[in-house]
Amino acid sequence: MADAEDEREEELSSITAIFPELVVDSTNPFAASIDLPVVPSEPLSVAFAASESAPVPALANGTNNVAPQGNEASLLSRLPPLRLHVILPEGYPAEKAPVVELSTSPEWLPLTKSVELREEGRKLWEEYGHGQTIFAYIDFLQQSAERGFDVAVDKPLDLPYDLKAPLLAYDRKAKRAAFEAETFECPFCMEPKKGSICYKMERCGHVFCVECLQDYYNNCIKEGDVTSVKCMALDCGKNSTIPNNMKRKRKTPKALHPRELLAIPLEEATVRRYVELKRKKAIEADKSTVYCPRTWCQGAARSNKYPPAPTTSLADYPESSSESEAEDENPRGPQSNKARSAASAQNDRLAICSLCTFAFCCVCHASWHGDIQRCWPRDPSELSVEEKAS
Repeated sequence: MADAEDEREEELSSITAIFPELVVDSTNPFAASIDLPVVPSEPLSVAFAASESAPVPALANGTNNVAPQGNEASLLSRLPPLRLHVILPEGYPAEKAPVVELSTSPEWLPLTKSVELREEGRKLWEEYGHGQTIFAYIDFLQQSAERGFDVAVDKPLDLPYDLKAPLLAYDRKAKRAAFEAETFECPFCMEPKKGSICYKMERCGHVFCVECLQDYYNNCIKEGDVTSVKCMALDCGKNSTIPNNMKRKRKTPKALHPRELLAIPLEEATVRRYVELKRKKAIEADKSTVYCPRTWCQGAARSNKYPPAPTTSLADYPESSSESEAEDENPRGPQSNKARSAASAQNDRLAICSLCTFAFCCVCHASWHGDIQRCWPRDPSELSVEEKAS
């Protein structure tokens, strides 16, 4: 039996040379464990909190509890690793197959798939004529992991809702770690930089070093050039394909959301200045904006369309659209003004100045007279001296 033991020891020693991350059990020299990364070649579609009527596969720990909420599908590029624990029993490899155990933490791999993968270990031992198969089995598991273990081929993988937070958090953390380990050439300074000091733009994926982004955006906001606070790549947006039969103008890159500026990071005071300048510019460019009739004020009326920056978290600020989209959504000219006047006359005539809180009618521009009283459109220049100085 000493020869058999030597053969087991030899196999584990050879595998450790190939996979240094293999850990031999301190209590059993013929048992070892290894964590195999699960990075599918295509992101894995996962649906959390499947409906109660939909069958949910049992997990390796035997649970299948699901929160009674609607499906929430997510694409995961990285999942918690598959832990392989292998025991080479006495009599291996000639007489006995290796004993393998598979697990993940948290337990996201369906129980049926875990059993199927374990059975493949015995099949390989049979195919190899009762020979050494641990290296081949690890290679098989790695290839299966690249395919996402084929658990979401025709439909998303259904998992309990309580796994959503840990799996999404792991995906984000793993992506960030992989990003920080890479090296990128910043298109702005043309120098190679490690991912740990770089930032990847949310919408387009262009990568710049943080120092260049901070210098550029801080300078733009300081000078009031908020329209330039977007991706710095010269070709950003030019690779979008539009069918030949469509003559629609290509959209310009969208302005950055305050949340992304804080993530780069920029100082909060600078980002607040950016939000206020951008809001002021949008209000002034919108021909439908109603201004306070008081000559000493002239503030814009409060508007849900252009809300002020929140006093708490700037991450809650509404998403902003690109300039081209704003032009499409806010048509200018006499017709749009007439439509605005007609709608105001019939619906919301009350306007409140955002600066002095003066309440006035946005149709006749007089102080607020209530919904019952009728009035007619009047230009602010037609107001009396007393009304303007009210």
